[in-house]
Formats: sequence, C-alpha cells, structure tokens
Amino acid sequence: LNLSIAPIWATEKLHDYFYQVDPSFATQSRDEFEAEGGYLGTELSLGLSHMMTDDLRVFLFGQINLHAGAENENSPLFKDKTTYAFGIGLSWRLYQSDEKVRR
Repeated sequence: LNLSIAPIWATEKLHDYFYQVDPSFATQSRDEFEAEGGYLGTELSLGLSHMMTDDLRVFLFGQINLHAGAENENSPLFKDKTTYAFGIGLSWRLYQSDEKVRR
C-alpha cells in the first residue's frame, strides 16, 4: 500500500507547452497568454500492489491532481482545477541475479 501527497512545480518551458498562447494563435475567444514557470498543482495518489508469484506483481492506482492556485490558472487553455487518473497493471520480472547485495 502506498499513499503520497506531492506539490509539483514546473519550468517555464513545460508551462509554455500547455498554457502559452502566442500572438499568432490568439483569437477573439482565446486571448494571448504568456505562461510562467512555477506551481503546477498538488498530486494525491494511492497505490496497492500484490505479488501473485515470485515474478509477477499486480498493481492498482488512483490519482487526483489539484490545480487550484496554479501559476497559469488564468491561461485560456487552463480548463480543469481537478483531474483524475486510475489504472491497473502487471509487472513481470524476466530475470533475477543470483548475486545478492551484502549489507
């Protein structure tokens, strides 16, 4: 079981990709916007994993991202203050060394 909370900051380059509106892409319904680096949001996640066999693990996860107060919240491309993700997966270990780490 894994539970985490993480505030996230991002560079201007990443924020430009998602939130920047250059003058050539501005329209009457989408204003020009200069994105800045800074706070992106806070991620809350919960994960659960279980070893089915020595080499096979199954996992589930859920994640909520809270973007209220984000640096570029005023961008016309900013749409949702809360986003969600969830999934299920398998991890299969193909090889394990016989040599173990000594402590």
